[in-house]
Amino acid sequence: MKIYNTLKNKIFDRLWFKITCFCSMPLFIFMCILYLEYMNYRSVRRVFELWDKHPDSLILAFIVTAMISVILLLLARRLWIYATVMGAATLIIGIINCVKLAVNGDYFFPWDISMAKNMGQLISFARFDLPPYLWLFIPAFVIACVLYALSGAEIPVHWYCRVPLAAAVFAVFAVYYSEPKVTETLLNKFNMSFNDSVLQASNYTANGFVDAFAINCMAMNVSEPEGYSQQKIESYLEDYEGLIPSGPVRYNSPDVIVILSEAFFDITTLKGTTFSQEPLSNFKTIAARENAYAGNLITSALGGGTVRTEFEILTGLTVDYLVNGTSPYLYVKDNMETYVSNYKDQGYYTKAIHTYNGDFYMRNDAYPKLGFDEFVSEDELKLRDNANWRRSYLTDDTLIDEVIDTLETHQDKPNFIFGITMENHQSYGKTAPEDIVIEVKNDRLDSDVLDSVVTYTQGAYFADAALRRLVDYIDSREKDTIILFFGDHLPTLGSNQAAFNQAGNVDISDGYSFEEKMYLYSTPFLFYANYDIDYALMHIADNNISTYYMLSLLAEMTGTKMTPYMLYLRDNFEFLPYYNVRLSYPYLKNEQADFINSMRLITYDRVAGKRYSVSGQP
Repeated sequence: MKIYNTLKNKIFDRLWFKITCFCSMPLFIFMCILYLEYMNYRSVRRVFELWDKHPDSLILAFIVTAMISVILLLLARRLWIYATVMGAATLIIGIINCVKLAVNGDYFFPWDISMAKNMGQLISFARFDLPPYLWLFIPAFVIACVLYALSGAEIPVHWYCRVPLAAAVFAVFAVYYSEPKVTETLLNKFNMSFNDSVLQASNYTANGFVDAFAINCMAMNVSEPEGYSQQKIESYLEDYEGLIPSGPVRYNSPDVIVILSEAFFDITTLKGTTFSQEPLSNFKTIAARENAYAGNLITSALGGGTVRTEFEILTGLTVDYLVNGTSPYLYVKDNMETYVSNYKDQGYYTKAIHTYNGDFYMRNDAYPKLGFDEFVSEDELKLRDNANWRRSYLTDDTLIDEVIDTLETHQDKPNFIFGITMENHQSYGKTAPEDIVIEVKNDRLDSDVLDSVVTYTQGAYFADAALRRLVDYIDSREKDTIILFFGDHLPTLGSNQAAFNQAGNVDISDGYSFEEKMYLYSTPFLFYANYDIDYALMHIADNNISTYYMLSLLAEMTGTKMTPYMLYLRDNFEFLPYYNVRLSYPYLKNEQADFINSMRLITYDRVAGKRYSVSGQP
């Protein structure tokens, strides 16, 4: 106490110390930026390489962080309160960004804040190693906050002056948020652009975390794309008004079952891996039958982001040009024309089933607007007498039970059922020896990565068994029924696709080639019907098909009524069967590029525009 009093009298209470603390704010701000960039790149060397090659990124990052600091300081008044809030937020955001990047290749986005109530669930999926220098930054932040607290430094201005000043600084952010053209001009001065938000991997790599986050904040206000107009949108669809699919048409209204199987892919493609038995024996046996067709679904998700694949499957739109990384259901504010609503308009009973939290990704709010009559999630399913759990998730069999019960209960009208499984979701911790059904070996993999592969393989085996059970039930029915079964993305098997890198399927050291991206963004799909069906249409694509086409193709094969937009997709499918921005497609012909631009305009039209593309709209 005597030492403290001495220091207090000679240092802490002195005006020069308070001024020094205020003058150190730029250093504190720089420390915040350095920490965030280090957690983004996991390497101090790469951070300084960024600033050396792109010094504008550090300047913009400092301006943005300084403005935030000024607002906080004006509101908090005391320097130590500002530093504690700013430091704690910086530490938490850096860790979350690092975790998300390791788990599923995604970064921390502004809209993740809207999902804060689900953040605990997201983090619970993760198994990761934090960068070592994190443990140096934490005490540095603590020391700064303590010194600021000891100084007692504060702004000698009353609240009625500080609050308006803070509001004025915040108003600058508001102007740039509400005026995209002004923002784009500013970004161009720093050699950046709104377009950087289209592909977040390059955004966060090329611009750094702070600037990429700022770009995303300003891009959240979805801006009208160049060339958007009623005349342009109508020009895409005018030739399809009033048309029906060509060829023989069957208006027999078959029951349609679409199953999104969590992280389902062919684990036997992992190089150098041996299995005591085939994990996907049922999938491969069923795919070889008559009335079945299997191929590769080209998705926009990797390791996570189920909602991206889901949104494209259900709407026929692309997430490529929405603000990347968020739940696209953020933009579903009113009823939409979707594949689901098309079935509903034809008298189908439409139901969604998910063996997890219905609030996750905003599904509870969005599904009725997509056209679902009913949505059943974990809260209801766990109360069923036949509810079963594995690895703390409701099993795929629980979902199949609900599908079967729905078909049995609603026999007075055709059914469209969309199911999302959860049983084989990450994280894939080590499996107890007594729970291992399939032995897995791979000498190329680190022990912890091999543990993940072993656990994942058991889950794939159970997903495969659930598929067989559903197919057996379908075969026992007299009612015409067709199934679309597919994986939403590859699993997270170690940080940063470790299993695929160590096995030799991809090489992360020099960036991914087009072929490697095709591998990482491809999952299996399977059509199976209990009646004769012609799959000739599917052979156009040589087995590789983008998500947004799938239900248009299914509708044509089953003779279901199609909207003009569905017919438009079907025709373009013939010359560009798969595409998304993550593939860095090597070359696009003119008509292919025109189609991709039309997808951008139509997606905007339906989620944020005037809906000129919607059937029956004036």
